[in-house]
Amino acid sequence: MLIDAASDRAWCHEPEDAALEKLFAADAVASAPLEPEQFLERLRSVPSLRRSMDASAQQLQRWAQALAARGDERSLAAAEFLQERREALAVRASRSQDPFVLALALRRCGLTGPGSCQALSPLRWAALEPGNLQPWLLQTQGPDAKAQPQALAEALHQIAQSSQARSYQRDFMALLLSLPRSERPGFSMAVQTGLLVQLQASWLAVSIQPLLAWCERAPLDANLAQTCASAAERLWLGADNLLDASLAIALAKRLGPDRSPWPERRRQLEALRAAQIQGSSASTTGSNVCTGMGEQQVALVSMLRQGELSALRAVMRRP
Repeated sequence: MLIDAASDRAWCHEPEDAALEKLFAADAVASAPLEPEQFLERLRSVPSLRRSMDASAQQLQRWAQALAARGDERSLAAAEFLQERREALAVRASRSQDPFVLALALRRCGLTGPGSCQALSPLRWAALEPGNLQPWLLQTQGPDAKAQPQALAEALHQIAQSSQARSYQRDFMALLLSLPRSERPGFSMAVQTGLLVQLQASWLAVSIQPLLAWCERAPLDANLAQTCASAAERLWLGADNLLDASLAIALAKRLGPDRSPWPERRRQLEALRAAQIQGSSASTTGSNVCTGMGEQQVALVSMLRQGELSALRAVMRRP
């Protein structure tokens, strides 16, 4: 949805949508949660939300078209990811030797995707990039790890022995950040910023519950305790966001009473969370929802380029 500069800016001063308030009020007293399709339909019944959802879909399409026009393999894969062309992306990944492409396809396919997704495996990513813990972390999510304890044990061992933690999230976001964006606060900037936040957040949904369960008996098994301790260490050192750091601390807790350096690391994490809350507490004032929007986008772009933890540490170092 391309709009002229005046309309884009005028959006900043539009009054609150009364239909949105009614929707939230109805949800607050609802007796049961809605199914996802029902919830989306409810959202689309609100004019302001429907406008934003349509504009977001169109913005994703423009980004995908711009990436596809570049013609290189990574840009083409990123375009297919944005367009949710799962089959095309899976076929591309099955032929590629680039871990970035395979990482995108595994994210889009999920654990048990249909068609060509069935031929993809985190193990192939691990073979392409030895020493990277990320494919092994994904491997713990799959049916093999749940059905075969030895598969989970091997994944834990490989994580403990890893030398890097590269998910390719920052590489993907860097491609998006290289595309033109609105430079003035307004509706277009709000849509683009919202999409960047959504794409960044969706990448983080990896559970280490299987590893937590496997390391429950670590206090009774010295060899397992050593492997779990090494895995927690590698997860911590490789973390570039709050969630990954939290997962490392959760795994370390399975080893029994706190041992150095984990109490200090937990305090560091709490301080980083406080910095995040402080940074996100800035609210709009008056009737202009665009107040501070430019500064917020600058902070978001910095975080996406540096990694969340590096950006928060930089904030904490400011006087």
